[in-house]
Amino acid sequence: MRNITVSVDDATYRRARIRAAELDTSVSALVREYLSGRTGGLFTEQAAVRRQESHEAYLKRLDDFFADWDARGVGLRGYDRMTREEVHDRQRARLEARLHVAEREREMLAMELSGLDARAAESSASYQVGTTDEETES
Repeated sequence: MRNITVSVDDATYRRARIRAAELDTSVSALVREYLSGRTGGLFTEQAAVRRQESHEAYLKRLDDFFADWDARGVGLRGYDRMTREEVHDRQRARLEARLHVAEREREMLAMELSGLDARAAESSASYQVGTTDEETES
């Protein structure tokens, strides 16, 4: 077996390492399989099994995605079809987009407010505890 040196940028190397980890292999094995495939060589049985498992995992993620989509009622059904006028109603689309952004901002502000309330309650509790301790010392 021969050794070769290949130079790649940091981002490519990082993605290759991540992909190799996903496939439970090494970057060298990925390069070997790639070169073998590009030069007409035979893929190893292990590589074929890994590719099949990867494809099956991809299909499972896709099935899970659409199952979740359907469970939330996001899927497209025949009675959900919009008319041509509705599809091209830009003013309505803009208003719906603004509404969505406003709802998201409201949710974020509510979370921030609940965090402030929790901190205020903790601060108040620690103040009361501190006051009680001082009073007992007197």
